[in-house]
Amino acid sequence: MEKQPFLPALPSVRKNLCSTLTENHCGSWYISDADYGPLVHAQLFAGEENSGKLVSHIKQQARQLAESTMTELILIDGAPGVGCPVIASLANVDMTLIATEPSQSGQHDLERVLDLAEHFKVPAMVCINKWDLHPEMSAEIETVCKNRNVEVLGRIPFDPMVVACQIQGVPVTDSDISLAAYSIRSLWYTLEKKF
Repeated sequence: MEKQPFLPALPSVRKNLCSTLTENHCGSWYISDADYGPLVHAQLFAGEENSGKLVSHIKQQARQLAESTMTELILIDGAPGVGCPVIASLANVDMTLIATEPSQSGQHDLERVLDLAEHFKVPAMVCINKWDLHPEMSAEIETVCKNRNVEVLGRIPFDPMVVACQIQGVPVTDSDISLAAYSIRSLWYTLEKKF
């Protein structure tokens, strides 16, 4: 694992109220060898906030690595919500898969991210995680997607095996008995055809 500092320039104020830019070391970024290929990621120090600059930096490093290794696909796991990190995640991508959950706040955030994707002209698809915890809300989310011509690519059920796999430090998709794993694999096969 290769560790690199992340140093965004942040304004600092002097006594004469002039503003200058100084470096603020807010975390480190890494390139790790994962079971499924290289992983470019970051770790922020306690109390530091994620930023669009950090996401853009990680994407740039991933793109350089992909070009040097002739890798054709980069998957970006975007931050939740609709702030600057999400906007940076959507910049210069070919498509987005938005994961949501069946709740009022999940639907609200989904609609805002769909608005962002539309603004950036990024084709969007949706996955409803834990859809079976609130089937009525899941149906409402599907109606919103249908009305916006957005495909619901998959539905992942609530599954205690997800937590069990996390505790063991293994991907849930390695499980042969997990319903969530089956749904995630099915979602991936469907998504692969969209590339």
